[in-house]
Amino acid sequence: MVMPRIFPTPEDLEQQIESYFAACENQEVTINFAAGPARRQKPLTISGLCVYMGISRELWSTYKARPDYKEIMGKALLRTENRLEEGMLTGEIPPIPAIFALKNNYGWRDSFDLNVDKQQPEKLTEEEIKRHLAERQQARLTSGDES
Repeated sequence: MVMPRIFPTPEDLEQQIESYFAACENQEVTINFAAGPARRQKPLTISGLCVYMGISRELWSTYKARPDYKEIMGKALLRTENRLEEGMLTGEIPPIPAIFALKNNYGWRDSFDLNVDKQQPEKLTEEEIKRHLAERQQARLTSGDES
């Protein structure tokens, strides 16, 4: 038996998503900053969106994988990511929790460049190694260095 879809059409889902965003824009919460509490717009989050729509994150992922829902859900994800990023850059959202959320929910990561010289070391034959060791040994004996 196939369970009926909670959102029979992509438009039904889009309507619920827009309703959540509008509810957040019209609702303020108190955020306790180091400098003291401040009133801010309710944060936009995917988990908050799921709670608002009465679905789990697993069901969110299932819908996100469906081709006819993918674009709508991608836009919702981008909108929450954008709000978080802008909030961090404007100082409205503290950077540490914003960075944590961006890394864990939106695929952000720290990166660095590492240049490696790919030049292969010179490969010596067994005879060349023996000759090189003998030359070093002879040089040590000549210089009086016994180490």
